[in-house]
Amino acid sequence: MRAIRWLVVATACALALSGCPCPSFTKGVRAGVDVIGPEYREYVTRDAALDASSKELRLRTLEELIRLIEEAEKK
Repeated sequence: MRAIRWLVVATACALALSGCPCPSFTKGVRAGVDVIGPEYREYVTRDAALDASSKELRLRTLEELIRLIEEAEKK
């Protein structure tokens, strides 16, 4: 799961720094998040080793990634 977490964070950073990503990049990121996002959300929610603040941070990061994708899709 650590790899998935870094993938989500790296993708969010790429979208945030790219300004206006090309449609094919945005489509690819959307496809990845559509597959990985629900599994990651479930993992975070169920992981007893994570405290509440850690869970909140991870879920907020995922939601921010989804928001960035939706913003990029509008451009």
